[in-house]
Amino acid sequence: MRTFALSIVTILTILGALYITQTQEIDYDAGVKAYKRGHYETAMYEFEPRAMRGDPIAQFYVGRMYHQGHGVNKDEEEVERWYKMAAEQNEPRAQYYLAILYLGWENKDVTMIKGTIRELLKNALKNPQFSKKLVAEAQYQLGKIYEDANGEEAKPDSARYWYEKAAEQGLAEAQFKLGEMYHDGEGMKEAKSDSAKYWYEKAADRMDEDTDIGHAEAQYNLSVLYFENVKLYFKNLDKPDSDQDVTDDFVLALTWLERAVNQGLDKAQYQRAIIYHWNWPPIVKAALLSQKIIHKRDFVIPERNFKKAEDWYEKAAKQGLTEAQNDLAAMYDKCIDIDDLLQKYEGIPQGYQKDYEDCKQLGNGIKKKSEKIARLYLGAAQQGHADSQYNLGLRFEKGLTNDEGEILIKKNYEEAYYWYSLAASTRERTWENNVKERIVDKDKIEVDQNLKKKIDEGVKRTEKQLTDNDNEKREIEDLVNSWKPKESRSYSGTGFYINSEYILTNAHVVCSNYPSSPCKPYDELRIPFQRVDVDTNLIDQKVDLALLRVDSTSVESITNEYPVAKLRSNNIQLGEKVAVFGYPQSHILSYLGNFTEGIVSGLSGVIIAPQASNLFQYTAPIQSGNSGGPVFDGAGNVIGVVVSRFENYIYIKDDKPKIENFQNINFAINLNTIKEFLDKTKVPYGSTTSDSPLTLKEIAKRAKMFTVPVLGFKNK
Repeated sequence: MRTFALSIVTILTILGALYITQTQEIDYDAGVKAYKRGHYETAMYEFEPRAMRGDPIAQFYVGRMYHQGHGVNKDEEEVERWYKMAAEQNEPRAQYYLAILYLGWENKDVTMIKGTIRELLKNALKNPQFSKKLVAEAQYQLGKIYEDANGEEAKPDSARYWYEKAAEQGLAEAQFKLGEMYHDGEGMKEAKSDSAKYWYEKAADRMDEDTDIGHAEAQYNLSVLYFENVKLYFKNLDKPDSDQDVTDDFVLALTWLERAVNQGLDKAQYQRAIIYHWNWPPIVKAALLSQKIIHKRDFVIPERNFKKAEDWYEKAAKQGLTEAQNDLAAMYDKCIDIDDLLQKYEGIPQGYQKDYEDCKQLGNGIKKKSEKIARLYLGAAQQGHADSQYNLGLRFEKGLTNDEGEILIKKNYEEAYYWYSLAASTRERTWENNVKERIVDKDKIEVDQNLKKKIDEGVKRTEKQLTDNDNEKREIEDLVNSWKPKESRSYSGTGFYINSEYILTNAHVVCSNYPSSPCKPYDELRIPFQRVDVDTNLIDQKVDLALLRVDSTSVESITNEYPVAKLRSNNIQLGEKVAVFGYPQSHILSYLGNFTEGIVSGLSGVIIAPQASNLFQYTAPIQSGNSGGPVFDGAGNVIGVVVSRFENYIYIKDDKPKIENFQNINFAINLNTIKEFLDKTKVPYGSTTSDSPLTLKEIAKRAKMFTVPVLGFKNK
């Protein structure tokens, strides 16, 4: 009877547990439905009480909402807390996403918790309730952890094992990584090109909801493999068994390259540029020695074409590929040398006819590219590209002028020695060292401790930028401008993109004679990497606003890659929080921008001043150079344009002049005035009613994306 009684209790316990589970499932269903429909407040209402009572599924969903910013502000600490509690109770999705959270940490060393991350992923994979959609992703992440590890932690066999698991389920990125390991022979005695080709083709042809046009890097690497076969054929051309047919390899190489190019892959664009620039020797030989390629395939052999090479170099260079930046600059450099020879000898010197014909494809005025050359070399050199470092040294040794004879880079042998030294340290080749010593012997420069220290710091910086890939365009602009002789006086302000073509700023930033009328723009106006066009019809000196149009023909445009500012729809309130981003005193303060905060302290300007109703007061600190910059509300919307600050007020009392000092009284042009000006000029702009608060860090990050320094140059 005792045994029977225990069985009854057990049965009742099981039935009770089933009842509880069913009841909970109903509750979960309501929360999950609300979450999937985007009703995040309802979902949080359903899940949070259960999460606080220790329910792992509810804890996962609460963590997920903090992770995605669904219904709440993103909060990494809250994400970790809720995922961790759920993961400790073996909730597999929480284990997976906690691992992903750790792997995505920036500016934190995750080396110490790599073991924890591995265990989280493995535990999730062991759980039969783990989402099938996430299994391959978890396996891929495990493979990546083992492949990326250093020293004894690196386990290529384990990496390959997990990649293969994920690859077999059709994950394109895992298939690509597996192909790379076989291609490079990582963890093997030798490379296995057939296995590499198999997995590359799987990834390259993968058609699913995420990669409906195939994996671009796999397509590019396939083209490399096939080109390697073609190169090998011509290398062994004189050997008895060299009569193999490489027609298919040649056509497939160009076909896969084309597919990668169509996806915008920078390496593929660069390779296309090389073909047009140099006409790879294997391709030339294929056309000359293996006519069966032309006869057997309806396929056009790419011809050498500098204009097409320029176009494809530009596309890859804009994506930050240092090889493309260097080779584009070098192509311009070569053509400038040809142009100089042409001027010197009043005709084409013997032996330069082909070079002249090639360079002619780039059009007249090649020297107009001079300033671009300096930027391209510097951008690549600062990321550790040895050829660019050497070429920059060469330019400092020889100097550089534009088509009008203006000096862009003064001869500077110390700078030449510096860049030659960086090239030598990056590449560890002897000829750069020989060039360095030639500079010392010929020009008698003194390699003192200061120069040695500068070189050491330069080497460390390029090494850092190679790993962080943190190439600041504004730093390049500042450096390139510093190479020019100081023949003009510059004035600085701030502006911001109101749409992809126009920058809004103050009239007094644009007009050299402000407030006199009519406006006389500065002799040259620039933003980083671009000149801007000034249309006096888009300037209103009465309200102190102006629009600048980006000159897309001068240097590569970057505006399409960045968001633009949006104006708030409703009016500001006294006491609300504000923030300001701009480029004040860029010769003293950071040329990467300054960010300050404050409140709205008044709803009008100085009452005795004209246009007082166009302004409002705020307390965020500003300096000279902030003019024209955006003022933000707490949601990151633009509510004003910085215009001036009030410091001293001189008045007469008892027949004596008195000075009143003011603090933190700054003025901005208000929304109504800005909108009236933009509507009058018929320049489109965006507005928003969003009032979702952002952190100051988020506002600063957003501001930096569309705010630029505006430099006005006035010739002496």
